[in-house]
Amino acid sequence: MRVTMLRIVALVIICAWPVAFIITLAPGIAVTEQTAADPTTTTTGGWVSGNWYVITTALLFIGAEICLLITWLRGRTGELIVALRLTAATLVVAVLLLVFRPDSGHDGGAPGLWFSAFTVIPAIAFALTAPPVATVGYVLSVSGTAAVANAVIRGTDSIAEFIAYVGHTLIIAVYLCVIVSGALRIGRSVDLAEESAWRNSIRANRQRARDGEMARFTAQIHDDVLSHLSSIADRVVPQSRHDLRLAFTTSATLDVSPEHVVDTATRAVEDITPDCRIITTIDPEARSVPTAVASPMLMALAEVARNSARHAGDGATRECRIVIGPARMDLTYCDDGAGFTMADLRPTAAGLRISVQGRMDAVDGGAVQISSTPGEGTTIRLTWEGTSPDPVEDAPSDVLDRTVLWEHLGLNAVMYALFGVSVVGVFAAMAVAADSASTPVTVVTWILLAVATALVMPGDSAPLRSWQAASVVVVLWVALAVGVWQEPEGDATWLSQWHLAAVAFVALLLPTRRRPWHAVVVVGGGIVLLTVLTLAGIGPTDYHNELQFAVASIIVVASVAVVVRVQSFLWRVPAASEVLRHAAQEKAAADEVTQRRAENLRMLELTAGPVFTAASRSGEVSEALSRRARLTELQLRDMIRSPLLNLPVLREAVWDARARGVTVLLLDDRSGRTPTGDAPVVIDRLLGDILYALDVATPGDHVTVRLLPAGREAFATVRDSAGLVRYDASGGRLPERADP
Repeated sequence: MRVTMLRIVALVIICAWPVAFIITLAPGIAVTEQTAADPTTTTTGGWVSGNWYVITTALLFIGAEICLLITWLRGRTGELIVALRLTAATLVVAVLLLVFRPDSGHDGGAPGLWFSAFTVIPAIAFALTAPPVATVGYVLSVSGTAAVANAVIRGTDSIAEFIAYVGHTLIIAVYLCVIVSGALRIGRSVDLAEESAWRNSIRANRQRARDGEMARFTAQIHDDVLSHLSSIADRVVPQSRHDLRLAFTTSATLDVSPEHVVDTATRAVEDITPDCRIITTIDPEARSVPTAVASPMLMALAEVARNSARHAGDGATRECRIVIGPARMDLTYCDDGAGFTMADLRPTAAGLRISVQGRMDAVDGGAVQISSTPGEGTTIRLTWEGTSPDPVEDAPSDVLDRTVLWEHLGLNAVMYALFGVSVVGVFAAMAVAADSASTPVTVVTWILLAVATALVMPGDSAPLRSWQAASVVVVLWVALAVGVWQEPEGDATWLSQWHLAAVAFVALLLPTRRRPWHAVVVVGGGIVLLTVLTLAGIGPTDYHNELQFAVASIIVVASVAVVVRVQSFLWRVPAASEVLRHAAQEKAAADEVTQRRAENLRMLELTAGPVFTAASRSGEVSEALSRRARLTELQLRDMIRSPLLNLPVLREAVWDARARGVTVLLLDDRSGRTPTGDAPVVIDRLLGDILYALDVATPGDHVTVRLLPAGREAFATVRDSAGLVRYDASGGRLPERADP
C-alpha cells in the first residue's frame, strides 16, 4: 500500500508541476509593446531570454520532471524514489545558486524569485522519501530560504509583506508535507499489518494442512497398511503385492457420480458386515460428489462397519442408510450391539477418533455424530453439506471512518487551534501588505476568511459536519465576492490578489476533513461567480478575475485528486488483500499437503514397502520377515499413537530394543488434548535418559515412556527394570513416588 500511495502522489506531482511551470514562465518568454509615437506592435524578449540563472534552473526542473515521468512509467519503486529525491535536490541547487547573486528575472520584470510559486512541489517530493522530522527540516531550511529570498528580491520593505510572502509559502508547504507524510505512514502501517496477518494466516493454514494430511495419513495407515503388516506378521501370505502408492492416493480415480458413490459404499459395507441391511436413496437432483469428499467419507464408513464387526457382537442387528442429495451426503450406520461410552476413547485412538472423526473433520462441510450406549448399541452418522467459498465483498464505506486512519493522515498534526491561528495571522499580513485603499472591504474579507478557517479547524478525525461544510462553501463564496471591491494601490502583484490565494488555501483544508467535493464546489462555484461579476462589470475586477483564481486553486484540485484516489484505494484494498491472502493460503496449503504427502509416501515405501514386496515374491512368510513386519507395524502404531515421540533417533532406538526382545510401550497423553507448546523442547532434553533406558534393557525387560497430560506435576515418566523416574517440564527429575 505504501508503494501505491507513493505512486499516487508522484503522479499528481508529474501532472501539476508542468502546469505551474508553464503559467510561471509564459509571461517572461516575450513582451508585446506599443507606443503612441509608433502604433505598430513590437515583440521583444522577456525576462527569460538570456538569463543564465532562469534558464539553468528551468532546465534543472524540467530534467527532474522528465526523470519522474520516466521512472513512474517504468514502475520501479527504487528508481521512483531516486527521482523524487532528485526533484527535492533541484530546489536545493536553485537556492544555492543564489550565492552568486544572479539576476533571478526580477530585473527583467519577473515578480521576485521566478519559481517561488511552486517551491512546495520539491518539498512534497522530499516528504515522499524522508521521515516527518527530516521533512519539516527541509521545509523550514530549503523552502523557507526560497521564500525569504523571494521576499528580498521583490524588495520587500515591510514586516507585513515579509510575513505574507514567507508565511504563505510555509503554511502551504507544512500542511501538504504533513498530509503526504501521514499518507505514507498509513501505507507503512497497513503494509506491516498486512504482512503480519499474511504471515500468521499462511502459518496457520500450513499447520491446518499439515494436521489434515497427518490425520488422512494416519487413517490410511490404520485402515490399510497396518492390517497388511499384521497379516504378514502372523505369517499369512498376501494374495498379491500391496500397492502402497495406489492405496496412498486414496482412490483418486474413483468415479464419484451419485450411483457410483452408492455402489462403492454398498460394497464396502457388505464386504465387512455381510449381515447389514442397506437402504439407499438417490435424490433426482443429486449431483456428483467431489473426490475429496467421497473418498474420506467412504473410508470412514468402512471403518465404522469394521468397528461394528469387531465390537458389536455376533448377534447384533445392523443397518446402513445411504442418502445422496443435491450437494449432500448422509451415511448412517447403526447396530444394537455392545455399545460404549465416548469417555472410553483416547484422543489418539486410531479407530473412531482418527479414521472416522479425523477424516470427517478434514472434509470441508463434513460432520460426524456418534451416539452409543453400553448394552444398547451404536449409531454413527456421517454427513456432508456442499458449500462454495463465500464471495469476497468490498470493504464497507465506513472503513475510512476509523479514527486512527485519519489521525495518521495528519489531522492531529495540522487540525488544531495553533495552526489555525497561524493561518489567520498570515491572511492578516497578506491583507495589510496588499495596501488596499478600501480598508473596510479588506477587513470584512479577512473576517469572512477567519470565520471559514474556524469552521474547518480545530477538528478531529470525524468528518466535518454537513452544515459546517456547506457554511464554509458559502462563506468562501461571499469572501470572493466582497474581496473583488478591494482596489490595491500600485501595480497588480500576487498580494493584490491575496484573498484569492487565501480562499484557495481554506478550500485546501476541506479534503483533509473528508469533504473533498465541497472543495471542488468552492473552486468551481468561485470561478463561475467571478466570471459573472466580470461579464456584468460589477466591481473593479481587473485584479480579481476567474483566471487568477483558477491558477491559485490548482493546488486544491491536486489535493482533491490525491484524497479521492487514496480513499478509493483504501476502500478496495481490504477486498483485494483478502483475495490475495486467500489465494496464498490455498497455495500454501496445497504445497504443504504435497510436500507432506510425498514425505509420508517415501517413508512408507522405505519401511513397509520392502516387507510387502518380500512377502508377495517369496510365496511364504519366513520368521525373519514376520518379525520385521511386526516391528514395522509397531513402529507405525507408535507414529499414530505418540506423535510427539516420533523422532528419528528414538524410532531407531525403539526398533533395536524390540529386535532384542525388549517390550517397548510409547504413550502420548499430551497430544490431541491441549496445544503442545514447548513440549518438543522438553522431549529433546529427556532424549538422553530415554535412549539410555532403551539401550541398557535386556531381552524380556519392559520399557514404558509416557507423556502425561498438561496440568500434572510431572511432564513425563520412564519405567524400566530399575523402576520409575518422573520428569518435570524443565527436564529435571522429580522425587520418587508411586506411579501416577
